[in-house]
Amino acid sequence: MTRPTLDQAAAWRPDALRRLADAWDEAARVVHLGASIAARSSVPWAGASGEAAQRHAIALAADGDAVARALVLAAVAARDGADQIAAAQAEVTARVGAADDEGFLVRDDGSVVAATEPPALLVLLCGGDAAVLAQVLADRGAELSQRIAEALDALGAADDDAARDVRDALNAMDHP
Repeated sequence: MTRPTLDQAAAWRPDALRRLADAWDEAARVVHLGASIAARSSVPWAGASGEAAQRHAIALAADGDAVARALVLAAVAARDGADQIAAAQAEVTARVGAADDEGFLVRDDGSVVAATEPPALLVLLCGGDAAVLAQVLADRGAELSQRIAEALDALGAADDDAARDVRDALNAMDHP
């Protein structure tokens, strides 16, 4: 897994994954309907050719049902993935917002640095000592950086998990 940047994290659209899931559900419905029609079709002729046509129709129906099942499983995986990605995105946004609210600057890689002008109250709490102030800001920036990095890692993991689940669902067909 590669940790996404903040720009990449903001660009992901879980709703697009949900729309894809809806399209897969519709495709599964159409495929299943077509497979059912093929399986029920009656062959108007007898003999070897009629029997062969019926065998092919039954095989086609089985393949269609396998494709439909795989599409439904993939749609479920995509929706679950979209939910996980959206939740992870929200956590990234919340952690970045918290750092911003404290007056820190957040870079695209998720690292946090102190703003140019520290809050006056913090200067007073540090006794006006520049070295103490710098250390407090550095420590807090490191803590916020770690929290944002963890959220970005969780987002990357959610994306990887969704991709793996969709791939596995589509590969689960018991027919070629």
